[in-house]
Amino acid sequence: LLEPLLGFKPKKSVMIVGNDATGQFLSSYYYKALKAEGQDVPDIIFYPPDTTDFSPFLTRAKSLNPDIIHFWYNGDSTLTALPQALELGAAKSYFLFGVDPGIWKEKQLSADVPVAMSCVPVCWGESSNPKAKAYFDAYFAAGAPHGVTSSVSLLYHDYVHFLVEAWQKADSFDPDKTVDALLSLHHQGVVSDDLTFNQTHQVTHATEVCAAAPGGAISCAMQQPPAEAPKS
Repeated sequence: LLEPLLGFKPKKSVMIVGNDATGQFLSSYYYKALKAEGQDVPDIIFYPPDTTDFSPFLTRAKSLNPDIIHFWYNGDSTLTALPQALELGAAKSYFLFGVDPGIWKEKQLSADVPVAMSCVPVCWGESSNPKAKAYFDAYFAAGAPHGVTSSVSLLYHDYVHFLVEAWQKADSFDPDKTVDALLSLHHQGVVSDDLTFNQTHQVTHATEVCAAAPGGAISCAMQQPPAEAPKS
């Protein structure tokens, strides 16, 4: 989604990550994923979780002349950092993990460069998934708040149905039989047409990414899970 908005294929990325156990864990895999996509990743910049002034980290990132700055993983910190990044002109585009386009619109955010947003797993503010849209309509009508947990709730909704399907297939509540059934199922849920476990027992499902173009237009796309587990 970023490439057509940028007008060229991005080649260099810098990651700005919350310096805690989750940030360190996620960033190590995200770094590998970017490298596997042919990206030059000259630095992973860690910031203390309570940071409000991101200018030192952004200045360091800007000096590397990145095509994309990737903010991981705390959405609240990202929403503090992004306006500072835009003011500094730190990158040609940005990727925000865990920031929904619904929040982008509610906060009336805008940027003069492309900004991509990855929801966890499907966006509630601008979903391209009809099943998810119907789910969110009912979810918010029941009084649920807008936020990161809104998207995550989709997984718990599907996990319950996934588990029931496994019990039905196993014709038993026995834990071992239930696990065997879970590993063999391909569940069609709200979050994904294929909710399943791969060869390394990682649950796989579709995810959604959106991009805000300069001027505000938002486009979204669903990414289905890979047929095989990524190489470690």
